[in-house]
Amino acid sequence: VPPKAWLPGEQGKQATCLAMALLAHRAQDNVLALAPYLRTLPASFPGSPVFFAAAEFDALQMPLASVAKQRCAALHHLASGPLAGPQPAFSGCSVDLNAVGWALACVSSRAFRVHGAGLAPSLLPVMDLANHALEPNVRVSAEPDGTVTVMPAALLADDV
Repeated sequence: VPPKAWLPGEQGKQATCLAMALLAHRAQDNVLALAPYLRTLPASFPGSPVFFAAAEFDALQMPLASVAKQRCAALHHLASGPLAGPQPAFSGCSVDLNAVGWALACVSSRAFRVHGAGLAPSLLPVMDLANHALEPNVRVSAEPDGTVTVMPAALLADDV
């Protein structure tokens, strides 16, 4: 992903790169081992301000309104600038504003920062499907070899 296509800030860069990788995998849906996981992702994110109608967007209050407007402007720039037209990374498909918004909504709602708060997020297909408790009931940690360990909270409580 070229630097001119990144959303602002280090976290924006990381989210953009992961979102573009997600779109590239989705474009190759029938040939990847990730195809079953990709099919479990929501088709839309109606609760995300990126997809709000004008009246809903205008009803947002500060500071959320300001952040949402900045993000929408960045997404528009990304889709109409560096990603305009057919892209080799996406199997020759064009990437429009809706696709970029979808990918970033997936990353925003489903990625884990298992390597640390300031480090790149990861999509973890099995954890993504189990990530529905209001209170944390597991600890997810990254191992040096890249594997991810998931420990139930019930086992962790015995260690305290």
